[in-house]
Amino acid sequence: MSTKPHISSFDIFDTCLVRTCGTPENFFDVLAYMVFDGDVEDSVRNQFIIARRRSELSISKTDPFFDIYSIYKNLDFKHEKLKEISQLPEVEMQLEKELLRPVLKAKELIKKERSNGHSIIFISDMYLHSEFLIPILKQYGLFEDGDKVYISSEKGFVKYGGGLFRLIQKELNVPFKNWKHYGDNNNCDYVAARELGIKAERLVWEYQPYPMMWKENDTSLNYKYASIAAGISRALYFSEPDNCHKNFVLDFIAPFYCSYVYRVMTDAKSKGFKRLYFCARDAYYFFQIAEKLKPIFPDINIKYLYISRDALYNSDPETVFEYMKQEGLADKNTHNAIVDTTTSGKTISFLNNLFERNGVNKIYGYYIFHWNGAETYEITKESQFHSDILETNIYNNSKYAFLRSNFYIFENYFSLNSNKHLKCYKKNGQTIVPVFEDTSSEECYIEDVEKWTDIHSDLISKYTSEFINTKLYNKSDELFDLTIRSILLFFRFPDKEYLPAFFTFSSFFSNKPVIKKSGIIHLLLYRGKDTEWPMATKILNLPKQASFFIKNRYRRKNIF
Repeated sequence: MSTKPHISSFDIFDTCLVRTCGTPENFFDVLAYMVFDGDVEDSVRNQFIIARRRSELSISKTDPFFDIYSIYKNLDFKHEKLKEISQLPEVEMQLEKELLRPVLKAKELIKKERSNGHSIIFISDMYLHSEFLIPILKQYGLFEDGDKVYISSEKGFVKYGGGLFRLIQKELNVPFKNWKHYGDNNNCDYVAARELGIKAERLVWEYQPYPMMWKENDTSLNYKYASIAAGISRALYFSEPDNCHKNFVLDFIAPFYCSYVYRVMTDAKSKGFKRLYFCARDAYYFFQIAEKLKPIFPDINIKYLYISRDALYNSDPETVFEYMKQEGLADKNTHNAIVDTTTSGKTISFLNNLFERNGVNKIYGYYIFHWNGAETYEITKESQFHSDILETNIYNNSKYAFLRSNFYIFENYFSLNSNKHLKCYKKNGQTIVPVFEDTSSEECYIEDVEKWTDIHSDLISKYTSEFINTKLYNKSDELFDLTIRSILLFFRFPDKEYLPAFFTFSSFFSNKPVIKKSGIIHLLLYRGKDTEWPMATKILNLPKQASFFIKNRYRRKNIF
């Protein structure tokens, strides 16, 4: 008989499929938001989680092959807003469907094993049934007709100790030496399989550096928001095609922008604003996020507003006013707000002075950054706006100084898009139309700007969906603070894993490359000063061991 393996088996959870919430413990944090009809206190959700875990632990002592229905039959928890107990298994399984994502590397490995003529088997120690798991595996192209699934709760054996492997060997009549098994658990998937003579290989999908720090340093008590944010980044990282921008977008830009937009919409609701206008072009991703968050804020209308400083100052004020009136921003009956990334205060002051002269309501402004506060005080003192980061605070805090020195990265990379720059407004019959430049200004310092815009947009959109699915928006204030601190730490001492994202990028101001690869002699000679970001260039070109030592020594003093 040939010794070539002809069976390849795969663990399911954390091998072929990963949850966007991260750990199984985090899953219950999200589930606790789904099982009640209406909002409840954190303490009530925690009581449900304890009861759910206690039920599973209790029943496992008498029936090691329990299923999800047994767990809820054994549940000892009552609350006036709790859904019917009989509904809860379906609620939990629906959440599993929403949170599970495929691992592309596992999918590629399965495809390779098929091409080698191996039969494919999926194995899991799990309380969910195969009739539930198979459609999910099929949905993501992991399962094909003829494949088999073995679940402990259905077969009466588990992988630990080899019982489930022996059952499969007996049913399929396959020698252990003709079998490969892949899984993430050292004891169940590796040791137990190898002890039987199965060729076993561990597949462990590690977190990227910043999600790993979030996960390891999450001390939140009621809902592990940092660990869940880490889970989203990890799940999307492994379920999306590789490119050099992916992990930076998922670990920095997407969580930063999602938490910011949710905070803005929450504040706008509290202030009674009926319309939010997202300013082209820097707020393009904000608008995209807001569209997905709209069902949570049904009373707020959102719109993408074509506006730029050039258009305001290059157009006749009357034309500007007519355009803003046409778009509904200039209104006597409603109070509206604009949303953008940065401001010096000039744009909102220009608009409010114009609106005041024409007898319509002033508008409010939401910004992440406010620069040149001292210089523009006279301009902005009559305008109402909120900015999370003020330049005066940056001057008083050395850590924030890195935001100022790396500001071009926020301006040109975080908000990267290929939309054309707005030059002016002009009248076209009875309407006012925006007039754009022929090309995108980003084309001169970002290679393949349209390609990267599409990639960023797709990743941010998918992150936003998971931000909603995991109920992470309930911790937007905490997540915003976490990502700000992460960005500060990254700018001060960047991780090598994220730096390839900047190979396609040159500074808007100096036209130098942001970073570049170089030999040690060149690095010693120039010390990175021939690039816009010397520290990043040094880290990129240092031996891995040296940069790892310095990074960890630094972080011991600057950990979250």
